Amino acid sequence: MADHKIEIFKRENTSTQSIKKLRKEGNIPGVYYSSTSKSSVPFYITNSTFNEAVKSGARIFNINVGGEKRNVLFKSVQYHPVTDAILHIDLYGVKMDEAVNVKINISLIGDAVGVLEEGGVLNQPINELE
Repeated sequence: MADHKIEIFKRENTSTQSIKKLRKEGNIPGVYYSSTSKSSVPFYITNSTFNEAVKSGARIFNINVGGEKRNVLFKSVQYHPVTDAILHIDLYGVKMDEAVNVKINISLIGDAVGVLEEGGVLNQPINELE
């Protein structure tokens, strides 16, 4: 299993103006939560750190939250509908000894013989599996 350490910064101010200011500075706001915790922790991450984490190929990431090292995965990433800029990230804390259900994208590779040679139409009814 490949893991990657990412640096996040806790945010105290969660107002709309402070979030807009974070985005203008090139940061991405987010929230950390887990199944064992009753409260969530608002944070921000730099855009370059997020890009490095995605390029690393890791699925589980190490962060430091509240003085404790934790393992997390990206639960949700929200994109702007026009510019595709990242608006918000949800990090979900996982225990390494418990099973977790995640959604996996299905990507079709290559061309079907029926489409190429016989003029068929490819229909993909689902794009992800849990």
